[in-house]
Amino acid sequence: MDRQLEILCRTNGPLATDCYIIRDGEKAYLVDAPAPADRLIAMLDELSLSLEAVYLTHGHFDHVMAIPELRRRYPEMKLAICGADSRLLDRRICLEAMSRFGMPGDVDEFPPVDFLLEDGDETEFGYRVIRTGGHTPGSVCFYGEEDRILFTGDTLFRGSVGRCDLGGDEKELRSSLTRLLETIDDDVRILPGHGPMSSFGYERTHNPFLI
Repeated sequence: MDRQLEILCRTNGPLATDCYIIRDGEKAYLVDAPAPADRLIAMLDELSLSLEAVYLTHGHFDHVMAIPELRRRYPEMKLAICGADSRLLDRRICLEAMSRFGMPGDVDEFPPVDFLLEDGDETEFGYRVIRTGGHTPGSVCFYGEEDRILFTGDTLFRGSVGRCDLGGDEKELRSSLTRLLETIDDDVRILPGHGPMSSFGYERTHNPFLI
């Protein structure tokens, strides 16, 4: 696809969740939407960008809490998540999760989902959806083969992987990691949901969950 994307990272919220702003001309797409929303809106406004869509790697509260406020600010914004995680976009579920982590705060009701992502789908910014269940049932990665970039959410971190005790499945996660090992080249950059960026080659040789 003939386009020039710029990817910016904003670490947001009490769990230091990485939100990625994908700049495509005057349009922007978000990969995950951690609160507070006003910090994300300020960054978009500073860059004079119109938010077209939010693509979620999964539905855990620390990746989704900015969505209601973002939709109010950008009424035409689309929302995309894997169907297996769509039930997590629920005010009650988010508040219960925040309470388990001892976090105060509130969130409004979530808007309806516009796109239910399936394995092999293509995002509006041209990346392919790879289903990588395990951390949550509907976890996905977004792979830009041309750009050599993989957004991994909480499936894969630098030196680690996502936990499976918050509604996940360890066996499914192992299967997802095996799939990535078989399909992702070493030169692909890893942009995770928490922590520093990496490369798949580094993870293949250093991450104990991939060796």
